[in-house]
Amino acid sequence: PLVVPKQRLTADSPMFRYLIDELKFEELEMDDFSPATVTLFLAILEDKILGEIEDATFKELHKLAVVFEVVWMKEGCRSWLRKKNESATKVRDKTFLFDECWYILKKWKEKAYD
Repeated sequence: PLVVPKQRLTADSPMFRYLIDELKFEELEMDDFSPATVTLFLAILEDKILGEIEDATFKELHKLAVVFEVVWMKEGCRSWLRKKNESATKVRDKTFLFDECWYILKKWKEKAYD
């Protein structure tokens, strides 16, 4: 199990604040996500720099940002996706982009997607 300071989790996440401060959770199970992506998510929360994202971790990282309401990270993930779209030339890259964009639109059903 990872031990993470409360401040790192709650600084940018209303959902973590709710779970930890309001509901008094002392542990959070994150079994729905790969350990590597959770570790990356926590490192990004601490550094506040998204940096380059691997295709293989994008979906889970974006999902963590959405679920835990880390707005700047969610927007950063979507910005990364837009930049990837601008440079995509291979069919494999375009297929990845289509799949991820479709998943976001279908799964998260937000009214405005920029």
